[in-house]
Amino acid sequence: MLKLNIDEAVSAYMSRGIVSVESSATIRDAAKIMAETNAPLLLITKNKKPVGTITERDILLKTIADDTDPNTVLENIILSPILTIFGNATTRGALTLMAEKNANHLIVESEGKLIGVFSKSNLLEIGKLKI
Repeated sequence: MLKLNIDEAVSAYMSRGIVSVESSATIRDAAKIMAETNAPLLLITKNKKPVGTITERDILLKTIADDTDPNTVLENIILSPILTIFGNATTRGALTLMAEKNANHLIVESEGKLIGVFSKSNLLEIGKLKI
């Protein structure tokens, strides 16, 4: 049985790799990329530099609830600044930050590079392994 240790490093529970898209892409483009890659979050870049993120929930709320045109460019709707946490930070610290910022995802960085995504769903997956 796998047991969650909230004092263990975030990197032990994160999803590795980050899918990115340029800020000039549209909401529709982002949704298609998410569907193709099964990524719940995209890192938005401008001139190859990270400028924000967008989640499945953001797309749903922006296009359906706010009646935003799916051809709107991401630059107009992204979440910025990017919420990051170091890979060696504790899971407890990540959960605290997520609660403070009302966030479901954090971008994990190590040695100046963005290396993965930590999310509440990562913890739920660990919980499934216990059953």
